[in-house]
Amino acid sequence: MLSSEFLDQARRLIAADTVTEHGNLPAVALLEPLCVDAGLHPVRLPSPDSADRDANLLAGPAHGGDPSLAPLLLVTHLDTVAPGPRERWHTDPFTLTLDGNRAHGLGVADVKLDALCKLMALRRLKGARLRRPVWFLGTYGEEAGLRGARQFAATAPLRPGFVFCGEPCGNRPHHAHKGYAMVRITLTGSDAAAHGDQPASTRRFEGKAAHSSTPHLGINAIDLALEGLATLPRPVTAIDGGTSPNTVPALCTVECGGHGVDLTPLLQAARRLRDGWMAALTRLSPHADARFDPSGAVGNVTRIRGAHGRLELVMDGRLLPQHDPETLHADFAREAPALAGGVAFDREVLRRSTGMSTPEEAEIVQRTAHALRPLGIDPTPVAKPTSTEGGVFSRMGAQALVFGPSPSAGNAHTPNEFALLDEVERAVDAYEALIRTFCGD
Repeated sequence: MLSSEFLDQARRLIAADTVTEHGNLPAVALLEPLCVDAGLHPVRLPSPDSADRDANLLAGPAHGGDPSLAPLLLVTHLDTVAPGPRERWHTDPFTLTLDGNRAHGLGVADVKLDALCKLMALRRLKGARLRRPVWFLGTYGEEAGLRGARQFAATAPLRPGFVFCGEPCGNRPHHAHKGYAMVRITLTGSDAAAHGDQPASTRRFEGKAAHSSTPHLGINAIDLALEGLATLPRPVTAIDGGTSPNTVPALCTVECGGHGVDLTPLLQAARRLRDGWMAALTRLSPHADARFDPSGAVGNVTRIRGAHGRLELVMDGRLLPQHDPETLHADFAREAPALAGGVAFDREVLRRSTGMSTPEEAEIVQRTAHALRPLGIDPTPVAKPTSTEGGVFSRMGAQALVFGPSPSAGNAHTPNEFALLDEVERAVDAYEALIRTFCGD
């Protein structure tokens, strides 16, 4: 059973607003004394672009270790997506709410409690003699471009040999994950106002939120709005849908009728561009990899904003590790002008991350199996349909796995996100076993 101390720290961590756009410093401040309590020496590494709200928290090395050995690095991102429509939550997203074996709250699964699991395991080992150095890293901006992990890799304060990246994985090691591509299109039309013959009204298109890596588990409200365009009274003067760039949007509102600049031509172009983006994803080869669910590349429109003759939409794509995101972006760039149909537009590439695929015969996979099997945890590595920080560290030359408690599919990036408390408790044991296996004598 998790201790009252752990749950108290969890309450404070969930109450700390670390939505990506707001920054992760509240979580950094909460975790620094816990790092000290675990025998670590915490240092803030501020973001060069947003130092007033973001920093990586690097703490270690734990309990000495031979500096000639490439260290073990335990990574957890401290930011979360936005909670989305509050009416979809049964509880306050910033309050840890316990319900039997479940704890609800924004970030309980993705992925704040994982940080506490790692630090609790390190505290258990306080005073132990470890041969290999072990460090903890809490990152910023994972939900918006892996920003903290990328900054860490670029400045390279240390070169890890083995890395465990925290994500909701049901305490199952994941050795492969998908790549991530994202593009923002800004369309501009006439600023001349139109007079409609319908009274002003607001239309709500309601879908179902899901992580954008598993769009089949959600219903995209922006797609519903674009497909329902012909049924809307003219002019369409404003549209607003989506809260996070990597979440299937649950709500899209459209202002119709009355008097204002008609966005209908821009929305028609946006629909064609969306179809072109999805078609470009389907052309990527190979078309499927049986390790993943979904097995192929998938994509979404995740954000749309429009008013006063200007429309912005964000589209993402989850790519197989074999895919090159630059190929996707180049393919779409060639076709975009024709798809826009004469509407003026700008295209901005927001994400171009490749996937990760650590071989099953790699040392990290084999030693992880040795650590987890005595705990009754299935160590067989599986693939994750999301993008993670693991690929960043893999490209640094480290062997990386993704691991953490609680389910991801149908849970992360959705209202009423939950953690399974027995899995959280078991994750503490798992991290202790992994540290002993990789860093012990």
